[in-house]
Amino acid sequence: GLDTFDHAKPQIHQVLRLLSIAISLATLLLIWYLGRWLYNDWAAALGMILFAAAPATIQLAHFATVDGLHTLLCLIAFALSLRALDRSRALDYALGGLAIGLAGAVRFNGLLLGLVLVAGYLLQRGSLRGLATRPPWIAGGTALVALVAMQPYLAFDPELILRSESTDDLGFSLKVARGEILRIWTLIDVNTIPYLHYWTDLFPQACGWPLTLGILGAVGHAIWRRQSGLLLLFCGLYFAQVGGLHTKH
Repeated sequence: GLDTFDHAKPQIHQVLRLLSIAISLATLLLIWYLGRWLYNDWAAALGMILFAAAPATIQLAHFATVDGLHTLLCLIAFALSLRALDRSRALDYALGGLAIGLAGAVRFNGLLLGLVLVAGYLLQRGSLRGLATRPPWIAGGTALVALVAMQPYLAFDPELILRSESTDDLGFSLKVARGEILRIWTLIDVNTIPYLHYWTDLFPQACGWPLTLGILGAVGHAIWRRQSGLLLLFCGLYFAQVGGLHTKH
């Protein structure tokens, strides 16, 4: 059995590399689609170039890690949410909820996109009464079905979520992320400042200082012009959830 596995290793690596390439290319296409939807062709092209040239995304394109898949599913969920808000059809809300559930099945914080979809719907309705209508519940229902279908233990054995008996357990990973358990690769995060450390160290390494400063300027400009509210909401919710963790990466 081991000999067969060793013989198949090169083919397995090749398949995983091809999968990473396909995920990265699909992500580029979605960035183009969203750039045109929210802005124009120039913004879409610039977004694609910056994403393709960032060291962090180049690294992820070479390895079949969860980060690339999660990024792709979040972009799909965000694009389908915009489509649902634009068309206001039950099917579009169902597809948006399905994508949100799949993103949440890869990483739970993908479910934050559900809040983005609900916020967009309430802004359209102008009041909280919109929660009593069908579309939010359709999206929530399909998201829940997709999440449980991909992670059935959430319904049938929820205690597994908090179990921390081995390094494979989610509960163990959460303790490492929070700094309750120190590992050799998390010692570098000791004494780092939550939220600020990303801007002073990690973002410059991931995409360079010019783009890091550009992000700050662009966010400020978007808030001032009151543009891209849903996009900023998702980024803000995501950063608020992960930025305070001990393990910064």
